Amino acid sequence: MENIFTLQGLETLLRTHTLLTVAIIATLLAIALIAYLWEHVCYFTMRAWHGLPVIGTVSRLSATPGYMKDGWPSVESDICSDYKSYYDKYDRDSSLYRKSKDYLAKVGEAGRRPIPSWVLGLAVILLIVEAVGFGFVLGPFVNSSASANQMAMLAWSVAFLLALISGGFAHFAGHDMHYNSLVKKAHAWWSRDGKGPQRPSSLKQLKSLHLEDSFSDDDQPDYQQIMARIHADHDVTQKKKVIYGFFAVIIVLAIAAFWIRAYTLESIETDMVAQLSSSAAPASAPASPFDLPDESKSVNEQSDNQAVQDKMDAIRHASLVTYIVLSVVYIAIQCLMLWLSVVYGFSGVHSKEAWKNTHRFNSADEFERWHANQRARIAGHADHKLRLLQQKRSSKHTAIAEEQDALATEQVGSRNFLSFVLLSRQDSDRHAEKMANTRQVAAEARAPVTPAVVTPAVQAEPAAVPVSAVNAQAVEVDAASFKDLTPFDDAQLNLAAKALKMPYETLLDIRAQQAVLKQLGMFGAQEPA
Repeated sequence: MENIFTLQGLETLLRTHTLLTVAIIATLLAIALIAYLWEHVCYFTMRAWHGLPVIGTVSRLSATPGYMKDGWPSVESDICSDYKSYYDKYDRDSSLYRKSKDYLAKVGEAGRRPIPSWVLGLAVILLIVEAVGFGFVLGPFVNSSASANQMAMLAWSVAFLLALISGGFAHFAGHDMHYNSLVKKAHAWWSRDGKGPQRPSSLKQLKSLHLEDSFSDDDQPDYQQIMARIHADHDVTQKKKVIYGFFAVIIVLAIAAFWIRAYTLESIETDMVAQLSSSAAPASAPASPFDLPDESKSVNEQSDNQAVQDKMDAIRHASLVTYIVLSVVYIAIQCLMLWLSVVYGFSGVHSKEAWKNTHRFNSADEFERWHANQRARIAGHADHKLRLLQQKRSSKHTAIAEEQDALATEQVGSRNFLSFVLLSRQDSDRHAEKMANTRQVAAEARAPVTPAVVTPAVQAEPAAVPVSAVNAQAVEVDAASFKDLTPFDDAQLNLAAKALKMPYETLLDIRAQQAVLKQLGMFGAQEPA
């Protein structure tokens, strides 16, 4: 059991299961690499799946009849849609780079970055190594009846748990300390603003601005710019609970580790004293004339006991100093983790996204060129798979006239990935405009309608009604070619004016003209607009 709880025992265990250890480490590294490059892995997998024979996307879609929509076969639209989702991620121009830079500058996080992976890995290793010693001490007290192997697993589990708790507290406490620095900065600027024209009576959380709207608050005070980019409570107070909890946890764990080690030392001392005393005691033998007198025996026993006591005192003092050093090392590692959490990371709502948009580029032009190259690369991949699909479909015969026309050479040449992207955006714009108009008409329909009092045109005085304005509006619309408005009353005509976004007076004039034309037999009955 004692060998298992030492570094030598751990090294022996790893050497005994070398293949298993290497396999576990390689698997963990592969998982970490795949997680880091997940988007590229998904894109590569999609391209590979598209090109597989028989079961691949291109092969399956080539045998699917599909249907026509906006001059595109549905199967071709499907394969282009797969690439469009990746294409849209890189559809950015230089303005986004400038807005991201502006966002970071206004929130006070320009120059910051997330914690590097190697720094995070090193900090985690330090936490685990420090917690292992405490875990081996605490393990026997958790389950005293465990076997040697079970005790080793228990000790490592306790070490991971302690590292997770202390590391988590350090991370969130450091994040809150950085947030508090931004809040203090906003409060200080707000206090020094005096009685400025834009100074509010108190700081409060503002509506969060996205990167696209970063320039919209250029005319606002700097403290308002910070409040529009962080999440704050209703009083805009500092977050201190987690920070206090962090210091309480590390102090309690450091004291507990020292206390448990000290009591363990007392148990070890008791066993060592018993062993040393038994080894120092002379074996029983028959009386001899050469035996020392009782006074001499007493002096020898006192000397032996003093030697044992001196040895135990030295061991005790060295052990206590070692335990104090271990507790100080634990606190130092926790403070290091806290410092890393303060220095790295973001508190702005969209700061991390802004950092991703800017950290790899030295200028807006470089940003735009890189994204243009990525779009060209994806468009080339999409066109390659689209041409393969079109070639496979051209070799198949179909009785559907629309599909035959779609497979014509001139039609196929006009259907590429970029034309699909343009068509999709036009559809999206039309849909967005239609939804906006629908919401506006619905809102106007729910509004109360006040019937208008209309004065007959024949009774209108030139001074009361601006005839020039009415004539100017009437000239724009031909009453004879307009929908029949004569069945509408004044209230319905008012609603029609709102729905058609036309002046109410114009529709009144058209209705009057249509009534005269009907009497002359020059305007037939039509369906109401």
